[in-house]
Amino acid sequence: MGLVAAMVVSSHEGMSRFSTFVILPMTFLCGTFFRVEKYPDVIAYFVQILPLTHSAVSLRAIALNTGFPLVSMLVLAAYAVALFALGLWVTYRVE
Repeated sequence: MGLVAAMVVSSHEGMSRFSTFVILPMTFLCGTFFRVEKYPDVIAYFVQILPLTHSAVSLRAIALNTGFPLVSMLVLAAYAVALFALGLWVTYRVE
């Protein structure tokens, strides 16, 4: 995601906007500090789609020595493949 943002954004201001509107809300909404189950259904559904939610769930499962969430691993793998492909496309498009 960082590579795509770096290739698309044309200035430091644009990168700070990306951080403000994408990374910062994801940090607070994705279960890092607050439980996702406490959110209203519409917001909880949206938050379950974001990659940081599944990263937080996986790290919490590893730290607490509970069963590893395979769904989260599949979602993170799908994000990795999609963002890698998007990164390649953006990189070759710019040249």
